Formats: sequence, C-alpha cells, structure tokens
Amino acid sequence: MLTVPMLLEQVARGMAAPFVPLLGRFASIEGPFRLGLPTTVLAATRLGDTVCEMGIRLAADYIGHVRQNEDVRAGETWKQ
Repeated sequence: MLTVPMLLEQVARGMAAPFVPLLGRFASIEGPFRLGLPTTVLAATRLGDTVCEMGIRLAADYIGHVRQNEDVRAGETWKQ
C-alpha cells in the first residue's frame, strides 16, 4: 500500500532493493481488522494520516538534499 524508495544495490549485481534506513521510517504492521468495525475505521484513518505525514516529511527531506546538491539516489544521502 505504501511506496518505499528503492535504490540500486551495486554490490548485488544491479538488483533493486529498499533502502533500509528509509524502510524503517515506513514499516509497521497492525491488524488483522474486521471490516466495518469502529476499530477498523480508526486504523484506516491512522494509516491515511501516517501516509500523508510521512510523505510530507520525505518530500521536505528530498527538497533539502536537492538544494544542497546531494545525490538523492545515493544511500549515504539518506542516512542522515
């Protein structure tokens, strides 16, 4: 349901993989939830809020890196 930035792992023969420090910012598991229950509606609302908040933070980080002329495709850029 979420898009996580992928980086090309040069060591792994050109295989694409999620960049682990960023993956940790996105990953969480909740549930299972039964459809129609109030707890399910609250969980869906939390998911929507979290996706929006993380997207805004990631966009701000991305813009900051671009302004500093950093390579946004490099893993070292995102370790900060």
